[in-house]
Amino acid sequence: GSGGSATCSSAQFAGAGGGGGGEYSRGKFSAASIGASQAVTIGAAGLAGTAGANTGGTGGTTSVGVLITAIGGNGGIGSAASGTVINNNGGVGGTGGTGSDFSVPGQKGGSGLACFNAGFTYGGSGGSCLLGVGLPTNFAISVGVAGPSYGSGASGSNNFNAAQITGSAGSKGLVVITEYIIA
Repeated sequence: GSGGSATCSSAQFAGAGGGGGGEYSRGKFSAASIGASQAVTIGAAGLAGTAGANTGGTGGTTSVGVLITAIGGNGGIGSAASGTVINNNGGVGGTGGTGSDFSVPGQKGGSGLACFNAGFTYGGSGGSCLLGVGLPTNFAISVGVAGPSYGSGASGSNNFNAAQITGSAGSKGLVVITEYIIA
């Protein structure tokens, strides 16, 4: 999930980091290694950072038993209010899953930036993953954009001259199983 943003006066801006994208993992397994069945766990979406300068939640781990795992992205850093310049890091993309033949780490969420003297603020873009893109936020006061597709991070909140706001939630994981017989 993406970070929340603090209350801002008329002389302050805030821009929170976007959530990191989840890892993509792919593997090939024999019927013998799969056995009678495997538990499938879909990683939960990273939670939105609560209102204020609060970091977003980390996405859950998606797995098929102990055969293969893919790790969710980390939450974006929440933003304090500032009358100068701030830079809040986006969450690190998911990486480090096990059991795959092929894996792609999730993209890091974009940094939230604000510069009062230049008159701009924006939340960082959500991190992408192989199955979907994270979207940018807009320049208006916004809670950011929730992760639009499986494994994508949410864009960060941004704020100016308004009460504290929350971040947005990332997107949950996905498991695709293709069964085939080699003759």
